[in-house]
Amino acid sequence: MLKINNYKYSVPILLICLWALLSYTGMVSPFFLATPSDTLIKLYELLLSGEIFKDLFFTLFRIIVALAIGTIIGLFFGLLFGIFQNLWKYVQGTVDFFRSLPAFALFPFFILIFGPGDKAKIGTTAWFIAFIMMISSAYAIIHANKTRIKAAQILGATKTQIFFRVILPDGLSELMVGFRNALAFGPMLIVATEMFSGTKYGLGDRIYEARLLYNVDEMYATLLIVGFMGYGINKLFLTFFEKKIHWKNKI
Repeated sequence: MLKINNYKYSVPILLICLWALLSYTGMVSPFFLATPSDTLIKLYELLLSGEIFKDLFFTLFRIIVALAIGTIIGLFFGLLFGIFQNLWKYVQGTVDFFRSLPAFALFPFFILIFGPGDKAKIGTTAWFIAFIMMISSAYAIIHANKTRIKAAQILGATKTQIFFRVILPDGLSELMVGFRNALAFGPMLIVATEMFSGTKYGLGDRIYEARLLYNVDEMYATLLIVGFMGYGINKLFLTFFEKKIHWKNKI
């Protein structure tokens, strides 16, 4: 009997076939949809010339900085609220309110504070990532297995030992799920904010410029690079997660 993993490439293949059908038959105007062959040719030209790598570097740099800032802030407050759960009860409503604000809608606010440069883009993304990490880390501590905590207390473990050897390892799997969500939304927000003024280099800026100049094949080629970039980041994280958090679903 075939396993479902044998069909993991079926959806991408079907999407490419649909793309080819719509573009080559003229069902969608080439003014709006480049053909797969034109897109691949333009992708080859961008990679061969090397001009796309500068955009890729700046986009990755903004993503990494935003992830670092947002993760540090989110973890600090999340662990704080997880440890002092009475404090979490007081601030939970406020956190939920600010978490519900669309991150992209706050971009003009960050432009007012930092100007239209990189700081506003990084700040907007870090803000959103901080809330993801704050909530996931707080709930990872709050929902730690009470039976294991009780058993450790009976065995005479100190509060510090219980936190680092029972609570934190137990919640690390849930915490990594939050970080994976941050890895998914971080690149999306950075690329989206790059489409606005104040960006000299970046994949989002290249997509925006290609749309303005009606370079449809370049726009789709850059979109493919964005997709592969996000896919690569996610795969690297999953590989690390599977190797380092080896006790997930085993405790």
